[in-house]
Amino acid sequence: MAGIARHKSVLVLTALLAFMQAIIGQFAVQGTPLFLREAGYGSDVISLIFIAGIPYTFPFLWAPLIDRHGSRVLGSYGGWIVVCQVLSCTLLGILAFITPATSVLALIATLTLLMGVIGTQKTAAGGFVVENLSPDTFPIAAGLQAGAAAVGGFILGAGVLYFLGDVGWTPVVFSLLVICSSLVLPSAALCRSLSTQSTRQKQPPFWSHMSVFKRPESRLLLVVAVTVNGALILPYGLKSVLLIDAGFSVSQSSLIALVLANISGFVGALLAASLTKRFGGMTIKAVCGGITGTVMIATTLFFPEPMPAAWLVVLICFASAMVFAGFTTSRALLMPRCRSDLRSTELASYTSIEAVCVLLVAGLTMYLLDKIGFFPLAFAGGMISLAGAVFAYNVRSHFQEKVVLEGQQT
Repeated sequence: MAGIARHKSVLVLTALLAFMQAIIGQFAVQGTPLFLREAGYGSDVISLIFIAGIPYTFPFLWAPLIDRHGSRVLGSYGGWIVVCQVLSCTLLGILAFITPATSVLALIATLTLLMGVIGTQKTAAGGFVVENLSPDTFPIAAGLQAGAAAVGGFILGAGVLYFLGDVGWTPVVFSLLVICSSLVLPSAALCRSLSTQSTRQKQPPFWSHMSVFKRPESRLLLVVAVTVNGALILPYGLKSVLLIDAGFSVSQSSLIALVLANISGFVGALLAASLTKRFGGMTIKAVCGGITGTVMIATTLFFPEPMPAAWLVVLICFASAMVFAGFTTSRALLMPRCRSDLRSTELASYTSIEAVCVLLVAGLTMYLLDKIGFFPLAFAGGMISLAGAVFAYNVRSHFQEKVVLEGQQT
């Protein structure tokens, strides 16, 4: 509790930034496919949405610049954060006038730019968290980020898309613009009140962006995260299309995909944050992988295709809880292992590479959905998740020993 009180303002800003990143990112990846599917586009076109999400992961390339150059007024990372917020609002204003009916390519291109800006904000926010919080508060921050993301999805689904989704694209995007614009001034005020100029080594700007992967535990964590999430990508990444195909409207789908799913994700994040401190993050990842693989394989064996709508809803909520739990444990495991002089660089490098893997798999499965069906994809994903669970269980002692060793050194 002392850690929370000491870093209260930092945690508030962390939540605001995670909320904004989530409400934009979830609209792009989960909300946009609802409108495209309803407009009659096939899964091959909708799969481009996941490709548009890849620039979200690019900012790790210029993360060394974010680490080196800050603002005198807003602090080491505050200037980057506020500029990205302003650019995001500008792009949302442009996106409001590009509907799926006018030009799907222009829509995807604008979303691509928007995701790149949000990714840069996420990178700066990650460096801000690592710089301003103590290691004992990292699991709390990771859980708070996931929780704020869940709240963002809840507001997007229960508010914006539920009431305006059946009205049309433009009112939805304008509503997002209003919400995100209202966060700029509070974020700038908090950045200014917390502004610091840390003493950093002036290193060449791009030499260090992959330094995190020189350490074996980071490579092990990436393998575990991608394999354990192998089956989760299917119901979590494809849920918008699966719900429309099951006969749900845009407003109904938004309640399931963004409200129920994010409530489940919030619960999963809270449980993961508390259990990680008790049992270790890698143990939690092994358990999540084992449960996920079992559930996905059982779905293909005991349910007909297409699966009942009720079980589809349960499966989406389950996958959301596991995805948010995975996000929380990855951050909690990685944050203490970031070099102090490369805070945003190393954190962004890892999360970006992980996200690229997830987006590529999601795009591939979306492309294949109409060609081979959901069940073959689900069975293959379940097997991969089980393999990831076994691998995570076998390497968990390495991570536990590493944490103890670092604690002894301090």
